[in-house]
Amino acid sequence: MIGFVGKQAVLGAGLFFVCLAGFLLMGDWARKKKKNLICEQLQDYFQAQLENTFGQEQFRPDFMINEGQIRDQGFFKEDWEECEIENAYAGKYQGRYFSAANVGLKHIYEIKKDRAYEKRSVDVFRGLWVVFETIHSVSERICICADDQIEEMKVIQELEKAVSGKIEAGSQEKNRLCLAITTYKRFADVQEEADAHDINQLRLSFTRSLTGVKELLDVLIREKI
Repeated sequence: MIGFVGKQAVLGAGLFFVCLAGFLLMGDWARKKKKNLICEQLQDYFQAQLENTFGQEQFRPDFMINEGQIRDQGFFKEDWEECEIENAYAGKYQGRYFSAANVGLKHIYEIKKDRAYEKRSVDVFRGLWVVFETIHSVSERICICADDQIEEMKVIQELEKAVSGKIEAGSQEKNRLCLAITTYKRFADVQEEADAHDINQLRLSFTRSLTGVKELLDVLIREKI
């Protein structure tokens, strides 16, 4: 049996770890808030970098990335109900229309806990979504979904290397190539590991986030896709 002193010690230790967790969460929240505030101040710089890399933003309805376009692709067997599209950019790179965005797809479900139901979510896809104008048009939609098909294509390996990711699925319809790429690197964004106290590092992190997509587009153009 734990005595009064022992119970006090256990209670004290528990409170310590609860407080420590609270301080860590508050510290993480403060760091993210500060980074977001600094990034807001750098929006003009970020926009200039996007235009310097990909040209001025140009919108073309059939190349836009939206929930309807993503759902129409039917890339994933799993159900998903929630779609997040962030940092979407559309333009004309070296004479070819393209669009790119960070996309997250979530399956929302409920579990019963005690007498109530709680909502839970699981990622079906999280990564980069790219739509690219091809040289040649196809009369019927072509899908690339099976891993064995992807691995046989050398150009796919180069595309994956460019963005440090894995192409989960792809398709071509008429002159539009669509790729869904799982990657931890976010497009047109400051990465999590960037130091919020160093503005130069934030700028460099954003610029590097554009490099992967630029190199991916360069491969597609070089291979005359």
